[in-house]
Amino acid sequence: MMKAINFFLEVSFLQAILILVYYLLFSNQTDFKWSRKFLLLTVLFSWVIPLLQFDLFFTQQAIITFPDNIKTYWLADTEIEAQTLNRNGFSFIVYMQIIYLSITGLLTFLLLKQMLNLLALRNTANRILNKNGIIFQHSQIVNSFSFFKWIFIPANLQDQEIVIQHELTHIQKWHSFDRVILTINKIIFWFNPSVYAIENKMIEIHEFEADENIATSIGKETYCGLLAKTALIQSGFSLANHFYHSFTLKRITMIKKVKNSTSYWRQATAILILAFSGVFIACQDAVMDSVQEIAKTSSITTTYPQKVQQAVDKIKAKNSQIEVIVFGVADSKNETFKNMMATIEVNSIQSIEIIKIDPNEKADFPNYIIIEKKLATQYAEQITEQSEDGSEIFTIVEETATPTNGMDGFYTFIKTNLSYPQTARDKRTEGKVFVQFIINEDGRLSDVTVIKGLGDGCDEEAIRVVGLSPNWKPGKQKGIPVKQRMVLPITFKL
Repeated sequence: MMKAINFFLEVSFLQAILILVYYLLFSNQTDFKWSRKFLLLTVLFSWVIPLLQFDLFFTQQAIITFPDNIKTYWLADTEIEAQTLNRNGFSFIVYMQIIYLSITGLLTFLLLKQMLNLLALRNTANRILNKNGIIFQHSQIVNSFSFFKWIFIPANLQDQEIVIQHELTHIQKWHSFDRVILTINKIIFWFNPSVYAIENKMIEIHEFEADENIATSIGKETYCGLLAKTALIQSGFSLANHFYHSFTLKRITMIKKVKNSTSYWRQATAILILAFSGVFIACQDAVMDSVQEIAKTSSITTTYPQKVQQAVDKIKAKNSQIEVIVFGVADSKNETFKNMMATIEVNSIQSIEIIKIDPNEKADFPNYIIIEKKLATQYAEQITEQSEDGSEIFTIVEETATPTNGMDGFYTFIKTNLSYPQTARDKRTEGKVFVQFIINEDGRLSDVTVIKGLGDGCDEEAIRVVGLSPNWKPGKQKGIPVKQRMVLPITFKL
């Protein structure tokens, strides 16, 4: 969903920037061919560029997923689902989807209705063949218009030959193709004001091109007089009230204006802005994807391919208290293994197993390294660390800390009291939050922090609920209550 929103925003941004460029560089130019190309390119360019990614500034590097050998007792994952919350109503994103699809559907319906009306008019009109198109004459037609090779004119039309020649220019220059592209653009991106500005400017250019062709044929003064007369007849208003404000005045001005080609500096500036904005959008996507990839490949991995999970289970089957660390490795370079080993005390390792994943199997990494650590009795110095007050914090103890109501009661407490944040629901945010905390000697929970989060309110909600947990039965070492550090993975799922 967020990718779709990002696409719409990027298209709107590009069209807004490029129509501004048009106003600054080409709005008063008489090189209509170039102006038309630029506007059409603006639309097509804005559709394509957000789909591309230019990875210009990033290089592949080995990334290890487990940071700095975290010495913590891991609890089972608990999953929080948001389906029950839907009874309270639709989220903001859902409302926006409904509004967008409704308006888009309405515009599509109106377009289809126009096409059906056009076909009905075509079937009942008098048909006049022309070598460049088919002319349809009908009493219901008020103003002349053309659609691809069809020309529609009123039954009693004055200056018919000139009007037909005008519409034939539209046909010869494929102006209807532009209109179809712009109509699709308007239906999809109707919420973007730039869409309407682009459409209006393109309509002007079409008329300017047709006017230029006819004025060259019959003379500028004659054609300008015809335009003025037609505008007055159709308006029914006085000269001062209508003619001055009409689009006809602008057409007449353009006809009389000296025609010049667009200067090279304007063309070069437009091309540079097109290229820069395109690269900016495409690289911005590459940056975001790289950040997401780094976030994914530089955090604790707790979901493994089946082959890796079987190896972990085999180790755990020997003794459930054995600490197992799994590294997902993005490549198999020698320095990766060296960097990984630098984070672990070699004397604490019981065994190392490297598993390569079949390319056809779905997995986050091509290689996984499984490290089995020695038991606490084999390597006692690795299971404690010093807290700020100088006391020891244990990871593995002889008697593990447990909730007063048992683990099932603790998980029930978390699920009952944790609410799926509205922001996360609106953005369709899903995933795991890893909450680390300490059970003190008196059973109180403290130092509740997130070691890997999701954002959008999920981290804060996880900390809040874990912090509300009733006291636990503290862990014991040699019969004495001690501090023990634990991590609780909480899965947020829509």
